[in-house]
Amino acid sequence: MTIRTRFAPSPTGYLHIG
Repeated sequence: MTIRTRFAPSPTGYLHIG
């Protein structure tokens, strides 16, 4: 998974913080 510099939906379906 790629890390974003903002809140973004992951391909797995949950939100991650980059």
